[in-house]
This record gives sequence, C-alpha cells and structure tokens, in this order.
Amino acid sequence: MKKLILLAVATFFIFNAKAQEGFNAGVQLGYFLTGMVNGPATTTTTSYVNPYTHFDTKFAPKVGVSVGYGFVDAFGVLLELNFATLGQNATGTSGSADIKRSIDLSYIEIPLYLKVRTPGESAHYYFMAGPQFNFLTGATIKDDKTTITDDAKDHFNSTDLGLTFDTGLEIDIPKLFFNFGLRGYYGLTDPNATKFQLPSSAGDYKSSNNFAVGLNVAAHYKF
Repeated sequence: MKKLILLAVATFFIFNAKAQEGFNAGVQLGYFLTGMVNGPATTTTTSYVNPYTHFDTKFAPKVGVSVGYGFVDAFGVLLELNFATLGQNATGTSGSADIKRSIDLSYIEIPLYLKVRTPGESAHYYFMAGPQFNFLTGATIKDDKTTITDDAKDHFNSTDLGLTFDTGLEIDIPKLFFNFGLRGYYGLTDPNATKFQLPSSAGDYKSSNNFAVGLNVAAHYKF
C-alpha cells in the first residue's frame, strides 16, 4: 500500500511537469533584518575588553542574479550570486559614558538551493534550502564617540559559511516565473577574526553567528 501511494504521488508530480523544467536565469532583490546571535562587537581599545553588551538588529538590502535548472516541475536547483550587507548595532558603556557602535559587513553570497514546489497551472507554493558561502568584501565599524574604523576587514574572517532557506509563492506566466518569499540565513562559523574574539566586560566570550531574515522577490526567464 505504501509503495502504491508513493507511486501515485510521483506520477502526479511528473504528469504536471511543464513550467519549471529546463534552465532559467533571473534576478532577485530583498530587504533583511540582520544581526549576530551572541554577537560581540569587536573593539580596538587597548584594554582588550569588549564594552558592548547589548546587541541590536539592523536592516539592509540584498541584490543578485541567479541561474537554475528544473528537473521536473516539482524539483530543481538554483545557484545565486548576491551582494549583501550583514552586521549589527550594539550599545554599551565605557567608564561612565554610554556608547553606540554600528558594524557593516559587505559580502558576496553564493547560496546553492534544492527547490521543491507544488504542482499547478500558474500558482505554486515553493520551498528551497541549502548551504551558503559568504566572501567578505568590506567591513566598517563606527562609533558615536571617537573611534571610526572605515576599513575593518582585519577584524573579521574572510569567509562565512551557513544555511539558508526561502519559501513563499511562485507565479508562472509564459517564459517567466516570479517568486515572492520569506528568506532566512544562519551562519555556522564565527565571523570575528581570532585576534578580535575578545571577552566582554563580564570576562567571557561567546561565538558570534551572522543571521538575516526578510522578504525576497525574484523574476526568472525560462529558456
């Protein structure tokens, strides 16, 4: 009985295969809430103690291009090249002064997705997930006091590896399809360079993890 059910599901997907099958290429644009889980903001003070203990999220856009291949209508793969900004805002105290810090990390992102979507004539729900490789292209650390570091790439690792997902609604029209989805990313590696993995004012250090979640729209041309 179980084999018959699986065969029926597979047959249903195969006979509905039409719109996604073959190669496609597209562009995407998103707007994301970003931050660092347990995210210590690196410091340049000679005390080697990180005074930033309260961490806030920030918002940043993302834009990119993609190429994909649909094996059948229900299953496919998608490779993207994105230009994105991650990072966080942080606050703390230094002596009796309250201080604020903004960190911007510019990355080239390369996510590789496995995509699944429901069958249908023009509207589909889709889900895709996979690994993402980030390559640091620039970093800035700016305080509201005296420290301004416009080139802070040495504070951070050159790569960041994580997992990403995207889920939402897909609309087909002749030769085109559009995605409107919720997308998220979680880093599995610490973006802070080893020499800047500094303890907080409480004397401890917790590994940082980049994250981003937001809305993403994409348009694809079907070859």
